[in-house]
Amino acid sequence: MAYTDDGRQFEGAILLTQCLQRDFVDLEPPSPNRLHLGQRMVRRLRGLDNGADRLGQFLRSAYTAPGHDNLSVINIRDWHDQADPAQADELAFFGAHCLADTPGAEFVSGLKELSGTGDVQPIDSIYINDFVETNLVQVINSITGGHVERWRFGVIGVYTSIKVELDVILMRTQLHVPAGQVAVCGNLCGDAYLDRHNAALDKMGSIYGARIFNTGDLARSPQEIGAFGKWLGLQM
Repeated sequence: MAYTDDGRQFEGAILLTQCLQRDFVDLEPPSPNRLHLGQRMVRRLRGLDNGADRLGQFLRSAYTAPGHDNLSVINIRDWHDQADPAQADELAFFGAHCLADTPGAEFVSGLKELSGTGDVQPIDSIYINDFVETNLVQVINSITGGHVERWRFGVIGVYTSIKVELDVILMRTQLHVPAGQVAVCGNLCGDAYLDRHNAALDKMGSIYGARIFNTGDLARSPQEIGAFGKWLGLQM
């Protein structure tokens, strides 16, 4: 067993990063679109006001900190094709965003340099539901050997009220990950509206049994993020 915590033994942990791409979370998105969080929310998520990119720092820890050998990182990205009729409605509504192989689809700094270095290659998603027409379930089953009950799952990224929440719901209902073994770090998630972000975190915790690491006091974000990392087995 990889580590023991809360009186239980776990074989390891899986971190899902959700759409941490430039069109969503750069201060200036390469492809202006309705899904960009907005500068205020990007700064809140990444902690850029004090000069430190806490999102980038955490992502580097996920790949390099002591304990990372027991953590598998699955990076999910929007990956759109304007020539695909199945994607036409979303692209018409939100505007062109995260088009395959364009700057807007690139991962943010900190993840861009690391996303290809792990055991799992990025998963390309064309729909809101990442469990549809992707190999996400197969990848998770390959990592866990089909025994999700022996693993912990963490989720970060955007949008809190859409992609992150849906991943939590499907892990709990489709993959049957036990309550308390899915966690969301709210201080590493973002949404266009703060009230919607907070409501989604509350719902994931109170209804879907996820463990929520979050503080509204942004000065304490590093401590909350550190606790999330330790829950995943990192020595931070």
